[in-house]
Amino acid sequence: TLVTDVVVFSAGTDAVNPYAISLNSATQNARLVTFKDGSVTLNTGTLSLGNNGGLTVSSSTATGPTISSGLTISGMQSFNVDASRTLTLDTGIFTRNAGATLNVLSTGTVTTTMTGLDAGSLVNGIIGPWASHGSGASTKYATIDGSNNIVGFTGTASTVAAIGNTPTANYEVAAVGTLGAGANINTLRYTGAAGTIAGALTSTGIMNVSGNALTFSGAITGGSGGMVINAANGSIAFTSSVNNGGNMLIFDGAGATSIGNTVLTGAGGLTKSGSGTLSLNYGSGNN
Repeated sequence: TLVTDVVVFSAGTDAVNPYAISLNSATQNARLVTFKDGSVTLNTGTLSLGNNGGLTVSSSTATGPTISSGLTISGMQSFNVDASRTLTLDTGIFTRNAGATLNVLSTGTVTTTMTGLDAGSLVNGIIGPWASHGSGASTKYATIDGSNNIVGFTGTASTVAAIGNTPTANYEVAAVGTLGAGANINTLRYTGAAGTIAGALTSTGIMNVSGNALTFSGAITGGSGGMVINAANGSIAFTSSVNNGGNMLIFDGAGATSIGNTVLTGAGGLTKSGSGTLSLNYGSGNN
């Protein structure tokens, strides 16, 4: 069993033929794994990626690596594949440990048919609120297309006022306003000017890519399976109660997130991911 921080798979710059490496039916633990030179297939066993890690595929690879072993992610993960290269997640089993997030940054291609990370495992059209594609203003929730590639998902354009009890819906919102009664959705991705969204909301995911400050003044409740707050490009603030719905509450993204003078409740846990700051500002009587 391997336990290490950084692993580089390389056959050297003179590599011509594809090669395979067996993980020996064990769990091999690493954080950052880079594929360079040649074309490698990892098989048997499981590759387990630790917090603040991921997979990088260099342009020096012949075409890109194939992972036919199992793949487990923990904490914050990123997949970064250079242009004209393909990371193939093949026949293994994909496992996401509690609280893990994944950001696919690729200019290249990530193809997946792994059990647990394939088209059949999509929930309400996306991999999950914990999985994103792209960076900055281009960040979207991640999905798997008809060619088994991980790509960005485009949700349904909506005004805030039109959002009601549609728990499977993924909305794209370009301006603030007041939510409809009983607003219950899968995800909300915000692209508009700075401002405040009023009204209560139940959701599994909130993402701000606008580059501006977004505030929620109503009560927020995590949906089925928990909630991910992703300040991908712009800050998110909550000025009323935030309830995790009894599941994991994850704060992700490069932007700042703040819960100001608010009651943070629920039986589930809280996880901080991403490079942005999280501020919990409790006032008198809050716990």
